[in-house]
Amino acid sequence: MLLPYRVKNPPLAFPYATIVLMVINVLVYVFTSENLLSIRENVVENWAFSHETFSFVRMVSAIYLHADLFHLIGNMLFLWVFGAAVEGRVGIPLYLGLYHIAGFAGCLLFDQTVGRMTPEGFGLGASGAIMGLMGAYLYLSPFAQVMVAYFFMFGFHVRAWRWEWERALPVGQWERLGRRPGPYRAGYRPVLAQTCREIGADRRLLPRRANLP
Repeated sequence: MLLPYRVKNPPLAFPYATIVLMVINVLVYVFTSENLLSIRENVVENWAFSHETFSFVRMVSAIYLHADLFHLIGNMLFLWVFGAAVEGRVGIPLYLGLYHIAGFAGCLLFDQTVGRMTPEGFGLGASGAIMGLMGAYLYLSPFAQVMVAYFFMFGFHVRAWRWEWERALPVGQWERLGRRPGPYRAGYRPVLAQTCREIGADRRLLPRRANLP
């Protein structure tokens, strides 16, 4: 299991919205859990969603519920690491909209997959919303380093992880651009611009991304 604890791109502004979301999630868990260990059964039945009880109100409430303490801690860790970096780059209104839209999308996906197979099973958690923020961070900072800790062979290890968009392009595409895929290079913007032109995209439609170190 990978545990991110820091990203290369620090927040551009104080992450007010991220902190508020974390506080709300923690407070909801405190008041809906039993001895802070796991969520109460009556809360799941009344506020989580299932295929049989699906509604917009339950979708909203479900993305602020967590099954147990480890579920909460894991989601809040990812929210802090990636959410704080995204918030400063897109602004609070868009950030909150992205958080909730991604959360609702996760609920709909759960309902149309797992929910159809087990209509009585309940879904809850902020994982869908946080996955949306992680996707936004990857798009805004495609070459940024993410410091992760992981457990392997009876020990904890720490390393820097970098997603390289260069390796996502077919080899033939790189040959047409006159270069080969390889380690990260600072001049990636002209390459992406040329690639977008070749597939019929307009560079002006691309949002501003974070500057690279």
